[in-house]
Amino acid sequence: MTKYVLIISLGLIFLTLISCTHNNGGEPRLYGQWKLQRIVRDGVTDPSYDGGIFWKFQNKTIEMQEMLPNHETYMTFGNFRLADETLFFDFPDEDRAPLLGLPRTCEMGVVKLSGSEMVLTYGNPATIFYFKKW
Repeated sequence: MTKYVLIISLGLIFLTLISCTHNNGGEPRLYGQWKLQRIVRDGVTDPSYDGGIFWKFQNKTIEMQEMLPNHETYMTFGNFRLADETLFFDFPDEDRAPLLGLPRTCEMGVVKLSGSEMVLTYGNPATIFYFKKW
């Protein structure tokens, strides 16, 4: 009897471990939290950016979060999809605008997307956003 309990327990542990390899169906290169490191406009790093913006990707949802003074935060949620090295965003909540002055529906070009770095462009002339996996 003990042998069967041990075999069943090991089988359940194995199934649990192999089932935890997916990220809810999201784009694996984006999944997780990214910190915006710097913003470059017209070839010059924006000195007004203080380093407090995070983007979190899971499944088809993005959370944009800004750390404000006095430990307050501003969060907004939207939908995203990645196709042909373009990120498409849609922020349907009328009360919570996206960060960085982005419109509610927009597209950003993906210049680089690796396990630890993401570089996005927006607009013309392009504003370049440098992210680090956090």
